[in-house]
Amino acid sequence: MDKRQLPHERIRAAAGPTWIAEFSSSQIINDVRFPKAKFNNADYIEVLTRSYPEWGVGGGSQFITNSQIKVLKIKNLETGETINFNH
Repeated sequence: MDKRQLPHERIRAAAGPTWIAEFSSSQIINDVRFPKAKFNNADYIEVLTRSYPEWGVGGGSQFITNSQIKVLKIKNLETGETINFNH
């Protein structure tokens, strides 16, 4: 959770447990861009999160796409539960 720099209390209250999704990046390779720092308001690109250290240690990668993503599996980071999707 810290790597994403999401405010832990707000996310937990709003969304419940933390899940991570796995997918093939080949499906979005032609539609990926990197955001600018500070919620796209800075003058520099931020590939790895670092703008808000008060929300966590940072270092998580980030990107933006408008493409639909077919998820292969999701994993609950708290319990280890994994849900696989067959496509």
